[in-house]
Amino acid sequence: MKNIRISCANLVKLSLDNKIILLQNRSRSGKDKVYTPLGGAIQATNDGKEYLQSMGAQFNRQDLDLRFTMPVEKLSNFEKWFFRYNGREAMVEGAHREAIVEELGGEAGISLEGVNADEMHWSFLYYAEERKKTDRPDSLGQITQRFYEILKLDLPKDVEERIKEDLKKPETCLFSISHENLAKEVTEGGRIRDNCATLIIDPHSNKYRSFEVDGRLITLFAT
Repeated sequence: MKNIRISCANLVKLSLDNKIILLQNRSRSGKDKVYTPLGGAIQATNDGKEYLQSMGAQFNRQDLDLRFTMPVEKLSNFEKWFFRYNGREAMVEGAHREAIVEELGGEAGISLEGVNADEMHWSFLYYAEERKKTDRPDSLGQITQRFYEILKLDLPKDVEERIKEDLKKPETCLFSISHENLAKEVTEGGRIRDNCATLIIDPHSNKYRSFEVDGRLITLFAT
């Protein structure tokens, strides 16, 4: 394999009553609904994108999303660049928090009146990785190395109650699933996208690898 596709994203673990809340991905849903975690692609800066291109990265899109192909022998160089946080979005920056909140308030239709992203509690859980064939239509079937920053989001109680009420509606875009069923990718009337499994990784698992970047130990858990 000469080239490998790279995809990097923040995924958000939002739990209510010991269940994980997922969001319907309308762009992937057809006959069956497709559910994915809250979150989205991590973006490079303009300088960061230029640096990656100097390493042979080829971006198929005009935006700054960290989704591209590159020579597989450059993968370790990319990892070191990625975990230096130099030339890309830092973890859950203000703009990214707003985008995630927009998923709840816009796509899911949850009323967030009087609530802003800074009033919500965000915390880092762990890094995760997986290598699979992508199901994205523009890159279908390409072997993809995925890097994830898994975050936990705690909402104000009144927003949690609004979500619980929304889950009762037949037209809701949200989906509540137990850890057990998420691990089995079992649901009715829809499909759980495979990246959802990264939300329930056991941090005490032995499925991980570690390496140092500028004296900092990075641990990547696998699904």
